[in-house]
Amino acid sequence: MHRLLPAALLMLGAAFPGEADPPSLEGDTRFYRELLQKARCTNEDGARIVLIFAEKADWAKPDERMTRATNMGFLEEKWETKAEETLPADLFAYMLCQALKLKGGVTARLLGMSPRTAYRECVSLRLMRAGGQGRGLAGREVLSIMARADEYRKKREEKK
Repeated sequence: MHRLLPAALLMLGAAFPGEADPPSLEGDTRFYRELLQKARCTNEDGARIVLIFAEKADWAKPDERMTRATNMGFLEEKWETKAEETLPADLFAYMLCQALKLKGGVTARLLGMSPRTAYRECVSLRLMRAGGQGRGLAGREVLSIMARADEYRKKREEKK
């Protein structure tokens, strides 16, 4: 088993106690195992993992994930993001910045967060490696980014 899987499972966290019909652990681990094998993630994969990161559980159904990500502000409706397309680094950075509630640098604060400024912010925070904002992300890279994002979130919460 790959070394990123435990970090991904830690990021998932425990299901909300007392909630009806929590997601099955087998389904969750299957998603992470499949993600590790993907040479290129889809936008739906990115939306799913960011939703899991933000909500601490995988509640959204497959046909609802993109809509839920848009409703939560992780995607912009005007972008018309297709679920089956390859996940570009800048779009994933945008979803991640929204989930972490990052305000960004001067440009992002003045002009608003965009995929480009989100990518720059994630590179600056060392959540992502530099190498082209439009490049597609592999599953292992997505899990690695999420593990670093989880560490960042924990450190930020400790400072509060």
